[in-house]
Amino acid sequence: MNDVLTASRSLGERVRGLLFEPTLPNAAPTAAVADTPVAGAPDDEAYRSLRAATLARPTEYSDLLAALDALRTVLPEGELRLNAALALLRGRGIDLTMVLRALDVHMADLETERHRFNEVALAETATAVAQPQAALQQLDATLAQRLQQLSALQAEIDQLIARRADTAQAMQGAEQRIADTCARFEAACKAVAAELEADRARFAALARA
Repeated sequence: MNDVLTASRSLGERVRGLLFEPTLPNAAPTAAVADTPVAGAPDDEAYRSLRAATLARPTEYSDLLAALDALRTVLPEGELRLNAALALLRGRGIDLTMVLRALDVHMADLETERHRFNEVALAETATAVAQPQAALQQLDATLAQRLQQLSALQAEIDQLIARRADTAQAMQGAEQRIADTCARFEAACKAVAAELEADRARFAALARA
């Protein structure tokens, strides 16, 4: 890092030469490098922490990022700054092949961070979900029991309603039969009374003769 800062201080005198140095054989055209978060990256603590952890290992790629950062105030334009940073690295014996291998190392570090995060997430899930899950299972069992009891109670209610209807119908039939019997009895009483009254009148007439 100190080498990069020292080299960047004298960049003003030789920047033109650096910018137009021949690129390495078979090197791909230069493009923007993620010395800062790429466009569209989430601006939150999780992203910043993960990026810092992934790029924490000193490598040729981190040297490139440090060079780009040191040249930022001198060369704000991205492609020119990248060419200059690559020229500085070449002066230190670092070529693009080494940078690409270093990127593979950082990708492996990212996978390590992903694995570590997944383990923590699984542990947190087990801790945070276990108790509510047990409570849900208990509630489900209680609910199933209550529904079963409710079903049995509903069946009992249906039976009671049917029995009440049968009893009410039987009562109404009994009432009707009693009413019919009373009516027939009253009619018989009237008939007998009329017969008796007729005989009394007839016999009273005979007694007076």
